[in-house]
Amino acid sequence: MTYFIKIRNIMTDRRNLYKDFQKHFPKEHLKEMTLAQYTNLERKDSFCYWVEHKTRKLGSILGGSSHKFGIYEYQTKPKDDQSSVVNIDDKYAWYSKYAKKTAEEAFAVVKNAIINIAEYAGEGNWEAIEKVNDFGDVYKWKIAFLYSNESLIPIYRKEMLVELATHFGMSNASKADVPELQMFLFKQKGDKDLYEFTSELLELLKMDEKIKGHHVWMYAPGENAYKWEDCLSQKVMRIGWEEMGNLDDYKTKEDITTKLKKIYDKPNDSFKNISLALWEFSHVMQVGDIIIVKKGKSKIVGRGIVESDYYFDDTYSDYNHVRNVNWTNVGEWDVFEKNALKTLTDITKFTDSVSQIEKLFTGESLKQYWWLVANPKVWSFSETPVGAVQDYSFYNDDGHKRHIFDNFINAKAGDLVIGYETSPTKQIVATAYVDKVDYNENSIYFRKTESLQKPVDLSILKNTPTLNNMEFFKYSVGSLFKLTEDEYHILMSLIRENNPVLSYEKYTVENFLNDVYFDSDEYDKLKKLLETKKNIILQGAPGVGKTFCAKRLAYSMIGEKDKNRIEFIQFHQNYSYEDFVM
Repeated sequence: MTYFIKIRNIMTDRRNLYKDFQKHFPKEHLKEMTLAQYTNLERKDSFCYWVEHKTRKLGSILGGSSHKFGIYEYQTKPKDDQSSVVNIDDKYAWYSKYAKKTAEEAFAVVKNAIINIAEYAGEGNWEAIEKVNDFGDVYKWKIAFLYSNESLIPIYRKEMLVELATHFGMSNASKADVPELQMFLFKQKGDKDLYEFTSELLELLKMDEKIKGHHVWMYAPGENAYKWEDCLSQKVMRIGWEEMGNLDDYKTKEDITTKLKKIYDKPNDSFKNISLALWEFSHVMQVGDIIIVKKGKSKIVGRGIVESDYYFDDTYSDYNHVRNVNWTNVGEWDVFEKNALKTLTDITKFTDSVSQIEKLFTGESLKQYWWLVANPKVWSFSETPVGAVQDYSFYNDDGHKRHIFDNFINAKAGDLVIGYETSPTKQIVATAYVDKVDYNENSIYFRKTESLQKPVDLSILKNTPTLNNMEFFKYSVGSLFKLTEDEYHILMSLIRENNPVLSYEKYTVENFLNDVYFDSDEYDKLKKLLETKKNIILQGAPGVGKTFCAKRLAYSMIGEKDKNRIEFIQFHQNYSYEDFVM
């Protein structure tokens, strides 16, 4: 309860501060403001002091010189070398670009600009404010916020707005102007209080700043994280392949590959992933890098900071390659994207994924849950491949807003989705997540994560009392419906009853080439034929490996050894040709 009271007090304080500014400098009295009221050295009630200092909690514009105010009363006379920037009399300095000889004339320019910004802000005419060039952007947009009826995000540095807009999925954010960035971010606020949402945005910026300059690694402490407890108690991270000895003895990654081929007597195996993991663990990873600990494909169990260089410790019976780590966060969190299967993966460049993972450790729960309806007459959720993206426009073919329009506007990248197909299917058939929301294109993009081998019937849901209040059951039409967190987890438990999460061995093209006597050109030909013609006939005597080859070709295209996704049928003498094809 204390936490929520504290948040509420912060929001109230900021809103009261906003009102205090309005009382001191109401828009209708700006025309009467004098130069002394605008800038003075007493720093009590001047307009400049209020905008920069007293309203700092409404967005900081600290830093830089006093030139940003257009005109200011100085305490120390500016140096002569600034004459190209400002004009100076015995009390004030003002921008030379105003081309005014006296302070009062310069202030007339400043005051007129402020009046215009305030008027435009009250009207929501953001593009007009963007064209005002009498001040720099930061000061200009702080004034705009203070007269905007709280219709802007109180963050004023464009580079910060670009970073945040990029985080929320805005395409080409770096090319957008401030009004576009502001309106995009304001839409992300949804129903949240403005100041609460702004605090979340500032935390995101802090988080991004915290990880800049360091790599972020996804790390598996053994299969299904079975070494995690040891690593946690000993404040280390460890990886295997101890037969390699001290990795400091290898000068290049190729030296590691050569040794692996010799140790495991597999001269034709590339050992690409293993040699890369060993090399990066010993030679690339740095003190200060961030470690994300995974368990299986869909769970995170910890986070830490690397505290030592690599060393080989032969006191352990296995997993002798070691680095010391300060484990900062321990727990168990679900992730919407499947974890990489490798022991060690540099995920630094995947900024959206890193940001989503980092949110898990801050206590934030920005994730939302949705029920997405697909009409099989239009598109099939069940037949859509895993990993494929389906887009929905905010508007239907007639240009009208989709039903429960706010759901489309409020969805965010990373939100989790239950995929349902309407009549005649009437089943939950898939899971997905919101991949991107593009407000420029008025579209939302869903990426499929799983096809259910055993879908969940609508009748089961209707017979589950805890789901009676689902938004989907309240409306007869619509595509995107809100789920509460409890509803989502109840639905997932029903899904998992007959669709348990299984972990399969990764299987790549390289694995295929090592297992089957084909070269890469022949593999590419096989794969292309199967994708285009949908069938291949392998000819040969019994026992030469046709079935073996077919299974591994399928595994390589799936990406893992999942037997459940391959079906065999034995041709029988009683079959007609049509039966066999069916």
